[in-house]
Amino acid sequence: MRRWLNDGKLPGRKIGGTWYVDEHAWLADGNELVLRVLEDQ
Repeated sequence: MRRWLNDGKLPGRKIGGTWYVDEHAWLADGNELVLRVLEDQ
């Protein structure tokens, strides 16, 4: 999973030594409308 995060295949970022997956971006899979709906909830 860390390799996918490093390679940008899985949206997320590293904060203080811990990797966090951006669940909304992952579920939206590039669809801006879905991303906006998920972020509003």
